[in-house]
Amino acid sequence: MFRDDARPDLVLQGSPMISTDVLREDVSLEVVRRTVTEAAANSLQEARKSVGGLSAGYIKEIMIFKNPPIPLLHVFSAILSLMGHKEPSWESVEVVLSGPELPKLIALEPHEVSWECQLAVQQMVEEHAESFKHEEISRCSLVGAAFAALVRAFLACWAGDSG
Repeated sequence: MFRDDARPDLVLQGSPMISTDVLREDVSLEVVRRTVTEAAANSLQEARKSVGGLSAGYIKEIMIFKNPPIPLLHVFSAILSLMGHKEPSWESVEVVLSGPELPKLIALEPHEVSWECQLAVQQMVEEHAESFKHEEISRCSLVGAAFAALVRAFLACWAGDSG
């Protein structure tokens, strides 16, 4: 599936150099367009519906935790990384869940997440894979399971498949 609303990325994205450091006047910029498979797009839509459908009561239950279970910390650290937070904390999670950032998260498109944030999310999931498995996170929290599904959906979009 080709996405017409996708922002083109410069080949040098993620590089400490800016394009003027290496490009000459006679060089054209190569644009990379990433496609998202239908399965990955459907997975993302379902995850968005799940997160968007969470009741305020369920979300308030999460915010009551002073020492949340470790898998929940892992999932919400990945969520904060998705949104560009550099220093994840439980206080930041509470702000995201109770404020205007939650609708922004639900509307977030895979191509809007910076390369650095994508790497942070991927690293979190690789290091703590068990925490992102539906069976594991569901034991801690159904709210956490919805957010873990959202993280997995973003990973599938970035990978270009439904895995």
